[in-house]
Amino acid sequence: QKAIGVVSVSTGMMGGIRAALAMQQLVLAIFGFPVPQMLPVGQVLQRFDEHGDLTDPGFEKNIGQFLRQFTWLAEAVAGKKQVLVPA
Repeated sequence: QKAIGVVSVSTGMMGGIRAALAMQQLVLAIFGFPVPQMLPVGQVLQRFDEHGDLTDPGFEKNIGQFLRQFTWLAEAVAGKKQVLVPA
């Protein structure tokens, strides 16, 4: 049982949201804990350059929110595992 963050990428506007929704269902099927907020990256060619560097400073906020939620969930799951299975 692990926390899993779903990120999808597309050159289109929606950022692969349908694939991300399907992936969240898969995470549940393997008894994972999906982060409620997904990170769909639409128009990826406009958001990142050819080296993979972020060129859209406004999108950095989305990344930060996603990472904060992921970190919180991962720490919560890890903490619960320690309670259930002491070292």
